[in-house]
Amino acid sequence: MAFILLCAGPAPAWWDDGHILVAKIAWEKSSPSTRAFVEKVLRAHPDPEVQTLEDAAVWPDKVRDREHPFHNYHRSDWHYQNRPLESIEGPLEEGGSLLEQLQKHSRILKDSNRPMPDRAVSLSWVAHLVGDIHQPLHNSNYVSSEFPEGDEGGNLFTVILGDRPISLHKLWDSAGGRFLVPSSAERIQSYARWFTEAHPPDSFSEVLSSNSFRSWSDEGLRLAEQVSYSGIEPEEPIQEPALRAALDTTRRQITLAGYRLAHLLESGNEE
Repeated sequence: MAFILLCAGPAPAWWDDGHILVAKIAWEKSSPSTRAFVEKVLRAHPDPEVQTLEDAAVWPDKVRDREHPFHNYHRSDWHYQNRPLESIEGPLEEGGSLLEQLQKHSRILKDSNRPMPDRAVSLSWVAHLVGDIHQPLHNSNYVSSEFPEGDEGGNLFTVILGDRPISLHKLWDSAGGRFLVPSSAERIQSYARWFTEAHPPDSFSEVLSSNSFRSWSDEGLRLAEQVSYSGIEPEEPIQEPALRAALDTTRRQITLAGYRLAHLLESGNEE
């Protein structure tokens, strides 16, 4: 905990490590036939740098860069579904199109009549958006007297970590601060082993049976309300219980996302 507080500086990529972990867990839980299907689809990816499921999962964030050769694939509002938690004046409309796009790209991935490059791009979006939908603040928009128009999924809600300000969204995107220090491949592998040992598939037996993306977003909305915003105030230091809750919850959510992605890829493997 003290190490995280000391290292709360800027990181080159806030959520890449989380998406890599989701993909790694999904790959390890996938059958040989599904792995072969994924490899076949990715060979047709328009970006030759995308060769593995891990590459695919981080690609939608990589193309945010205006200098990226495939920047034309960037879609900023596909990454979130801002659903109001609380409102002073009344409910706000939802923002973002994460649910719509996850449905759309899941259909394209499964459609053997679609060109393979289209399916490869959709595989990138499916792998990425499954990760995003399991981050509670990608499903929420906190409305209060401080944020009458909403806090944009915690992006405008600043807390103090150690002696530095950080948005609540960045804190959760970095898995409670774990990824504020860039991770090595060995560290990511260690996390994958630890996360799956802490949360084996049978511990999710009930929720794994749900393939409803809306229900996944509902889970995230509840976690945002009950955990992400619990016990914290804007511009105030985040206390250890709230930080511990973020660490524990993101570990669980990354693991669950990996298992669900594996199930989704199994269902899409029809060849």
